[in-house]
Amino acid sequence: SFVAGAIMMLCDEETAFWTFAALMKKFGNYYLPSMDGLLKDTKLFGKLIDLAFPAVASHLNANKMEALLFTSKWFLTLFTEMNDWRTSLHMFDILCCQGRTGLLRV
Repeated sequence: SFVAGAIMMLCDEETAFWTFAALMKKFGNYYLPSMDGLLKDTKLFGKLIDLAFPAVASHLNANKMEALLFTSKWFLTLFTEMNDWRTSLHMFDILCCQGRTGLLRV
């Protein structure tokens, strides 16, 4: 898992375990077979795009692209597999402190 690997790079085993456990309390329903949390947050993200960036939303709709196509990777890895490690760490801090609200603010 990208998430577990990122945590293991940052702390010792016990701290990594408890950090991962806490994250699964916040984001665990992303990883259920139904992926309820992922689908709910992706839908909400799509609505935020509609409100904040109507031109982008119009372009996505014209090309029949739903937010799930590009957000699922971000959300499932909790932004830990981005190319810029400093940005990944910053986003990870936001997620740990703010949870789902932080995820949608990012």
